[in-house]
Amino acid sequence: MPVSTSERTPLLDRDQDSGPFAFTPEQLYKLVDPKDPNLLNSYGGVKGITDGLRVNPDNGLSSDEGLDSHRLPFEERRKFYGKNV
Repeated sequence: MPVSTSERTPLLDRDQDSGPFAFTPEQLYKLVDPKDPNLLNSYGGVKGITDGLRVNPDNGLSSDEGLDSHRLPFEERRKFYGKNV
């Protein structure tokens, strides 16, 4: 049975604003430096991460993200996470 977002919330850093996404950059960084499989599990595994980041694990980002509200594509994501360079 998948873990719901509300069940995961207490495990996340509640003092950090994750904005429109379920995870802050700092929370994601903690997964990789050092690698922490237990933290990944507490975030709901790969499915929890992809759902929280609003990405499709097979296709990645939707090419029309943000276009339905008259904004530039990926504007909200770039504003929150920064440029992917």
